Amino acid sequence: MTHSSNSVFQFESNTDDLFTPKQLDWLSTKVIPKRLFIKAATEFDDQWLNTSQERWEYRFSGRNFAIDFHNGKNFKELSESTIKLVKLITIKYACEYSASKIYDVANDLGLAFKEMKSLTHDTFVAHLNKLCIVASKSGDFFNCLYACRKLDIHEFFEDTDGDADIEDKLLFVPRPAVDNWGIYSDIDNVLPQEVVSMIENGLEEWSAKLTPSLATPEEKHRHMEQMRQRVSVDKLRDCIILGLNHCTGARPVQISKFAVGDVYPDTELSSITRFAAMIPYAKKSKVNVDRVRVALPEELGKLIFLYQNLANLQKGDPLFPQHEDATKMVSGAIKRQLLRFSSKEMQAAVEAGEAEAPVYTASVFRHHVGHSMAMSGASAEEIAYILGHTSTVVANRYVSATPSLAEIREKALGTNPVFKNMIAMMLTGNLIYRQNWTGRKVAGCVGGKLHHNVGGCNYEEPMCPFAQVRACYGCLYFKPFVEGDHQRVFDAFNDEIISHLKLSKDTNEEQHPLIPELTRRKEHVMSVVTRIALFNQTRGASNA
Repeated sequence: MTHSSNSVFQFESNTDDLFTPKQLDWLSTKVIPKRLFIKAATEFDDQWLNTSQERWEYRFSGRNFAIDFHNGKNFKELSESTIKLVKLITIKYACEYSASKIYDVANDLGLAFKEMKSLTHDTFVAHLNKLCIVASKSGDFFNCLYACRKLDIHEFFEDTDGDADIEDKLLFVPRPAVDNWGIYSDIDNVLPQEVVSMIENGLEEWSAKLTPSLATPEEKHRHMEQMRQRVSVDKLRDCIILGLNHCTGARPVQISKFAVGDVYPDTELSSITRFAAMIPYAKKSKVNVDRVRVALPEELGKLIFLYQNLANLQKGDPLFPQHEDATKMVSGAIKRQLLRFSSKEMQAAVEAGEAEAPVYTASVFRHHVGHSMAMSGASAEEIAYILGHTSTVVANRYVSATPSLAEIREKALGTNPVFKNMIAMMLTGNLIYRQNWTGRKVAGCVGGKLHHNVGGCNYEEPMCPFAQVRACYGCLYFKPFVEGDHQRVFDAFNDEIISHLKLSKDTNEEQHPLIPELTRRKEHVMSVVTRIALFNQTRGASNA
């Protein structure tokens, strides 16, 4: 491709020299769908984006958009391979965030790839450092940051520096010093809260179905025989790998080194069993130190013991197959299980090629564990111990970044009704009118008050493994009633939070463990309230 002689800025010819042969092979395996389902589109928006043309045109949120990959100023100097990469990243962004932002994403990436001489971890980090200083808007930086993480997740980069994680490198990249944070600029929250909720609910649901509490040895034997007929060991293994990554942040090589016996009951009571895991070393240490011991939720511990029995594993055997590359095994398990935990609508859309399956790597979960610990007040030494670091350099970055990231998250996500509506759509079922619902209704106590007629439940099992009403908001099986008194539920959660805050003050307990969970549940209710308000506004406008 040639340069324009009238251009103020002259770039070197951006041919396929930008890519390594392996990266070009990676690109050749990727297929761009001919049309893309536009997430959160209303009846007044385009429901689909035609991606078979070089000019992408669509209408969304009252605006007309056009991304010209042929004549656009940020795309003229790009090779076909580079444009294909821009399209792939743009499509993935559209599947996760707002379609109103993909015009900026595509153009920002086109400009970034013009200036970069190769695509590696280090060149992305160098470009991000430059954007932090000279970028005209924070979106330039965060769109490039998104692309870096997404390409790493999909194994685009070649392994050039051993087991160094991209997240560890990105911790040392400063963020733009601006006050105006857009809705979707909180890319540092690499594992969205809705994904965390989906994983936690999925583990609890699978545990309730597959490992019920049984009293007699006969019942346990009969249940195990039924499980051998019904349960796929491969699917159960995927579930366990995802659970271990989510709870411990272990590297793939550590996951592959788990042996039968590394997970064991720590405390057994009549009503609950606490489990612990001894995290294997990622590499040999010159100093003999105890392995990291972390607690596991009861649901995950029970699933691991069920898996060991179904796979006929003996003490000392490797917990997972040893013939497969550890990174590929873990990444594949995470991808497959996240899709299984997703709603049936999402699974159907992915199968039809109309949506992208959620994809996250072990590195993302590792970063999430470190960030979550810092947000909970853990010290750098504690974070370094859990993550298996030999020093506190990286852990200190989590701690120092926590206040600013918390402020960014609140500004970016805390008060935006559109984002809350999107989250509610991902976490709960479709809205429905009370008179149209014929299934079972949910009822339960929150804040010392009984709440009923707030929604229906289409969970296939007769017994719900969760606390009704309290856990319904944020559940895939919950169908909120349009006329339901959800504000009363929201107020009840507020009352509980205030009560626990007073209790914390009286007992000098700075961080009551229930307050973050109650706050998360309250946000789920607020998401549904906002979603219903937008639904009623749209319905009123269409009837006018």
